[in-house]
Amino acid sequence: MLVHAHGWFPGASAWPFDERFGVLGVAVFFAISGMLMAGILPRTEPWRFLSHRVVRIYPLFLLLVATWAVVGPATGAQKVGFHFLSLTLAPVGTRYYYLGPEWTLIYECSYYVALFALALAGLQKHLIPVACAWLTTIAAAQLLPGWDGTFLPMGPTILFKLPSVAFAGGLLIPTLTRRTPIGLSIVAIAVCFLFWPTTLSAQYWFAGVAATLLVLDVSRLHVPAPGLATLGDWSYALYLCHLPAFLVAIKLAPDAPLAAGLLGAFGAAGFFGTLDVWLYKRLKTKVDRSPDELRKRSLFWFLLIFCAAAAVPGPIAGVGLPALVLIGGAYWIGKKVFGRKQ
Repeated sequence: MLVHAHGWFPGASAWPFDERFGVLGVAVFFAISGMLMAGILPRTEPWRFLSHRVVRIYPLFLLLVATWAVVGPATGAQKVGFHFLSLTLAPVGTRYYYLGPEWTLIYECSYYVALFALALAGLQKHLIPVACAWLTTIAAAQLLPGWDGTFLPMGPTILFKLPSVAFAGGLLIPTLTRRTPIGLSIVAIAVCFLFWPTTLSAQYWFAGVAATLLVLDVSRLHVPAPGLATLGDWSYALYLCHLPAFLVAIKLAPDAPLAAGLLGAFGAAGFFGTLDVWLYKRLKTKVDRSPDELRKRSLFWFLLIFCAAAAVPGPIAGVGLPALVLIGGAYWIGKKVFGRKQ
């Protein structure tokens, strides 16, 4: 949030929150997620795991998009169109961004689908070798001619882009907790800021390693902080709504100080964050109580839409031959799996 405020508000341009904080912040976000998934996936049935991830990510995202589709044009801050492929949060390549920062959700949702497939294959107990192989493949991919490790891709190649280094590192954190001394993150962060590389590829590697060690150290600290816990509950909402809040503040008052933008962002996050926690608890309970067959059938359609969107060629809205083949195959499998009488 502070990186995005840099240069937008009077006085914020002099702050030290430059691109280093942005790249490192994204890496920390992914490392936390990887660590959490490493704890959740092995002890959760695959279909239940994916259902929890879907009701955690999509409801608030879609709610905020719908809100911004009204508030943005009403305030003159931004015109909002309808772009179905962007709403799927699938890796469809060039796309429209409703709220701004949700490009990281495209990675997150791709990780969740990949982990679901891994668990479905019975490999959820082997996350350590999977994470090591994943990191090795990301490094090897950089040697391929014409490979761009930073460009937001289309389809499953997103898993081998450089931002994924931090998530794969996060999967290793539960194991590293038992085998590494605390305090390595201090050295890693110092190296990051003293020897920050000039290329974006190297920056993602530096940030991925530093974020993994930082989350590793912080996860071993046990400090009671109820106020920060509440802010943590709001963090997903803050992540999604802070840029729209900045846009509204600047549109309504072009000379608005940073404090006005922050006040708007935290105010919106407090409202939507509280709603998000309430909504997630109830949706998760409803999902857990629903019949297994209904859960699987619903997730089948989610996976069909997600994978078909990723198969659409380029940013166009039409469906190409790969998507048609995928849809036809998935439909046939669905008929075989769900078409039988129970």
